[in-house]
Amino acid sequence: MLALLAACGERSPGVAATRTVALNGAFVLRLEREPDPLTLTDDAVRVSDARGRILAARTRLDGPRLVIRLVVDAALLADPPRRVSVEVAAGPSLVGLAARDGGVMPPARAAFEVRPVLEDAPEGGLRLVAWEARPSAGGAVASSSSVVELPDGADLVLRFDGVLDPPSVTGDGVPLFPVRGEAELPAVRPGVRWSVVGTSSEVVLDLAGLELPVRLRTRRLALRSLAGRAPEPRLELLLSAAGS
Repeated sequence: MLALLAACGERSPGVAATRTVALNGAFVLRLEREPDPLTLTDDAVRVSDARGRILAARTRLDGPRLVIRLVVDAALLADPPRRVSVEVAAGPSLVGLAARDGGVMPPARAAFEVRPVLEDAPEGGLRLVAWEARPSAGGAVASSSSVVELPDGADLVLRFDGVLDPPSVTGDGVPLFPVRGEAELPAVRPGVRWSVVGTSSEVVLDLAGLELPVRLRTRRLALRSLAGRAPEPRLELLLSAAGS
């Protein structure tokens, strides 16, 4: 039998938890058998709201537990679900979860009440942990260098540990400084979009048409965590179009 887990304990199928889950919180399902991780695909888990709207989500396994977190962006925050349903397709099925021990797993379904707000990470900070070029054709090119070459039409993705305060994510809040020779020109403002999954955040900068190299300084970012803290660490990236 499937059990519904919330902060207050486990629940039976179809029984709402007495405490709601924040929009970026974890929806956790305990399954009777431990699933085979190789069968956990996008088709195996369906996440939707009370209107039948399919919601983007990230799913992982923790032993017999299925941990689901919504991908929260500006559109979802503006029209948040108040109730989330999770349906798990199970075997025998081409798209269903299979048990690690080879046994058959029955289909599972559970519903969660949702508190339509973001919840901060315990430490309340915002730490830049990775950056990468994301070409328009898909995929990503991670970088650990302070000099980043961007393929034509690629976005720059900044990944943070911590929960962004959405009103702080604007083009004005992410100034980029073009460089011509030894001279630094007045700041330009890129297109910006954001998302939060759990206590991790992502900011995507639209750098289409980039001609001159630009500098990004974290100390000049107006991005803030929900607790109002500025991004760390202080560093500088030099962004340029590949081959320029």
